[in-house]
Amino acid sequence: MKKHKSTININSCTHCATCLSVCPVYEITLNERYSPRGKISLINAVNKNLINPNDKFVQETISACLMCGKCSKICPADIDISFHLRDFRSKYMKNKYPSPALFELSKKILPFSKVSEFLANKLYNLNKNDVNSDSKSKKLLNRIKSVKKILLFAGCVHKYFLNDVISHIKNFFYDSLLIIPEEQTCCGMPFWSGGKKQISAMIQKNIDIFLGYSPDIIITGCESCAFMIQNNWKDAFDADSNYSKKALEFSSKTMEFTDFISKNYDVRISEKILKSLEGDVLYHSPCHKTSKNTEFFLKELFGKKIKILPDKCCGFGGVFSLKHPEFSDDIFKKKINGTELNNIKYLITNCSGCQLQFMKNLKIYSKNIKIVHPAQIIE
Repeated sequence: MKKHKSTININSCTHCATCLSVCPVYEITLNERYSPRGKISLINAVNKNLINPNDKFVQETISACLMCGKCSKICPADIDISFHLRDFRSKYMKNKYPSPALFELSKKILPFSKVSEFLANKLYNLNKNDVNSDSKSKKLLNRIKSVKKILLFAGCVHKYFLNDVISHIKNFFYDSLLIIPEEQTCCGMPFWSGGKKQISAMIQKNIDIFLGYSPDIIITGCESCAFMIQNNWKDAFDADSNYSKKALEFSSKTMEFTDFISKNYDVRISEKILKSLEGDVLYHSPCHKTSKNTEFFLKELFGKKIKILPDKCCGFGGVFSLKHPEFSDDIFKKKINGTELNNIKYLITNCSGCQLQFMKNLKIYSKNIKIVHPAQIIE
């Protein structure tokens, strides 16, 4: 029986350097310290009491990871490198990453809509003009192939920063078909990446709320949320626990919005987009993706007008972009290096974090490109 990747000891690393070829941080630094192999070596040294885990050099190095997971996918020894980094952060860096409990408390005592506007402006140089657009899309009564009870998992970035995406998703469906539970909370990705093990309460809350509606489908506009739900929620509980089974049920019902509509609806580019489409469009595929269907779907919609960016990380990585802004910006530059932007009208991506990254950085290279979610360009 094949071992689960997380149970494979990091001592199994053969230092073959395969992981270096896919690591965005190593690609811009060319420093062994920041490679997945280098981080594993540091963790091994800590485990052998050769170095202090609280050493600044160690902590800065371990924090310089986007958690994109590409090294774990490509590792010939099948080591889940991301798991071992999260485990280290959980043991030795507890106070340097967001707390689930603090997040839940802040939602209760702070006016979150105002706070999100402030953060969007201060952290990402965004304003309302960047994130809002006309969301009155035309409803096509004949496109629905089957009536189902559909729930929307909003995601924090779309809920608090880029609410216009949710407006477009709502407009796409009949009001009577789409349910958006108000009490829902974060998918847990920022806390999971930081090694926080106490996210089980957060996930349990979402499971109770959503499964209480007996949904047929749970959609989310964010690939990172979909990835977190489908790949990590079950691991927040003991394997034989009731909530581990419920997490599997939740994940089996969850689909990213674009993947779901491309398989179940007849859609077209919105009239507003068509009228303003004087140039080409770009598509950025997120690191955390649950389906390859989006790229094919967009190619069918736009034909020769769509260009696909290289399959590289955009450099966001949630907390990573705040802890290591220089690395984040350099990874972004590497992402778009060599891409002709002069004739581009729209950049499309279906990850909320990637949206923020492109909104913050792409305006440096071109102020004429609008960053949009697939929901904002179809009807």
